[in-house]
Amino acid sequence: MTMVPFVDFNAQMLQLARSRAHLTQSELAALVDVPQGVVSRFENAVLVPTPEQVERLADALRVQPSFFQRPRTEEFWAAPVMYRLQRKAKAADLQQLVATMQTHAMHLREMQRSVDIEPTLPLPEVSEGTAPEEAAAIVREAWLLRPGPVPNVTMRLEAAGVFVVELASAVAQFDGAVYRAPGLPACIFVKADQPGDRRRFTLAHELGHLVMHSRPDLESHDDANTFASEWLMPAVEARRAIGPRPDLFRLLDVKRKWGVSVQFLVMRAAALGLITPRQKTSMFQRINALGWRTREPHPSPLEPVSLAPRVLSSMRDELDYTDDELATALHELPETVRVMYGSATADALHRNGLKIL
Repeated sequence: MTMVPFVDFNAQMLQLARSRAHLTQSELAALVDVPQGVVSRFENAVLVPTPEQVERLADALRVQPSFFQRPRTEEFWAAPVMYRLQRKAKAADLQQLVATMQTHAMHLREMQRSVDIEPTLPLPEVSEGTAPEEAAAIVREAWLLRPGPVPNVTMRLEAAGVFVVELASAVAQFDGAVYRAPGLPACIFVKADQPGDRRRFTLAHELGHLVMHSRPDLESHDDANTFASEWLMPAVEARRAIGPRPDLFRLLDVKRKWGVSVQFLVMRAAALGLITPRQKTSMFQRINALGWRTREPHPSPLEPVSLAPRVLSSMRDELDYTDDELATALHELPETVRVMYGSATADALHRNGLKIL
């Protein structure tokens, strides 16, 4: 007797689930007891799996069978970060990173259908070709920032309706990326274990992409860096704070006030002509010798993430979704939801932020 094919099977969601699980086609084929060629045909929509095969695929990939009936996922918006990492990261690690981003974006989109988000700050978009320094000034003015350090970068992004999501990733070179999808506010994904000062720069860099680039390209990376530098530390104030003859230990004091790294300050000083290229090289050599390249003294605390946890806690605490119901809504297994987001109260969610696979 021939089994009826699974209705509306989305081959792209199978690819996503396999990448998220960090499995090759041959590894997945072994788990579901079919030849690799069959998995390849499933993923290329040449062959539709039977209901029994769908159940085995779902068990192997730790998702609900309905996961494969999700609509088509969108193209990753901030493609340059992927291009920049392709030569440095393993393809499977990179695919897993993108799949995890897509998963969180889909989850957030589904949750926010039930939860109203009312931004209290605008998210300006400047015309193409606007100088990064000018764009930074426009955003500071729109967000009513006074002269001096930005008090809390994460809080202001979330006030503008931007989701900030922390990710643990096997891609060592990954710092952050922007994701945009229809029906969803912008998401900025950031590396979970970044020092606080580096996190602030990463967020400012991705904010630069959001306001300046309708679709970033490889050349937009430098513009986003310039935007971040000017937005976090405007040139007029940077000259005064860094001074004419900076040394590393003076820059530590500046770091504590402005919430930026010493390495950022050395780069900022060089860009503003406060130090020569030779001095810049010498300072970075000293930074390496001191072991500051990866972990500087007096790390800035990580700014807590709250918008995505608020949406999740609203589902649980205000709309009374159980973990099982939330898992059904997200097309995931309950244990997957608990691992990704915890099973915590609203207070704990606000304190800890999202927990990632």
